[in-house]
Amino acid sequence: MNIYISPHPDDAILSCGGRIIKESDKKQTVINVFTASYDGLTEWDRKCGLLAEPMKKRLKEDKRILSELGVKVINLDFHDAAVYSDLKGKKRSAERKMEIKDKLTDKLNVFPGNGKIFFPSGMGHVDHALLRDVGTSLNRKNIIFYEDIPYSINQRRKNKERYNLSREILNRKIDLIMRYKTQLPGLLELTNSETIKSFREKLFNLHSENGSFCERFTFEL
Repeated sequence: MNIYISPHPDDAILSCGGRIIKESDKKQTVINVFTASYDGLTEWDRKCGLLAEPMKKRLKEDKRILSELGVKVINLDFHDAAVYSDLKGKKRSAERKMEIKDKLTDKLNVFPGNGKIFFPSGMGHVDHALLRDVGTSLNRKNIIFYEDIPYSINQRRKNKERYNLSREILNRKIDLIMRYKTQLPGLLELTNSETIKSFREKLFNLHSENGSFCERFTFEL
């Protein structure tokens, strides 16, 4: 069994979509952590052109994509960092961080101990870094850290192990990423991509290495 800890709806496919597709014969679950609804719009929502109920739209989109791949989806009811900074005007408390760790640990304890658990490496975003810290604190041998895409486009990769993909699977993954319509405008701005075509090219190049294609993971950070 594979369990993917996804900070937000879309992160599992962005970073691990090729592996999810390639290992579709296994039982797979995505746990989206920061999915609580909220009133108003964050700066990210505005960049993406969302006008109302942004999280509801994101969750509906993510569930449709993952269910087509046979992946079970679990959503935890926590606000992401943008809600705190943009709408609440404060930082997430240490007590709240501990609550996130405790609830996530409770969810993981339900799954068989021999399954693989994938956490973000913590690149580029405080929510990713928080979950990286949770992963490193659990001291489990079955935890693997994935390269955070798209943040890794502009960051050096360290100690990453290749997980090989065929060109066909990579193309399928990129097609799935393009179906996250609620996020595309923001992703284009984040990666300095003027068009969807240039964003696709950057994703393709990011996954390319020595004439073949891969995603990148590591057991240690």
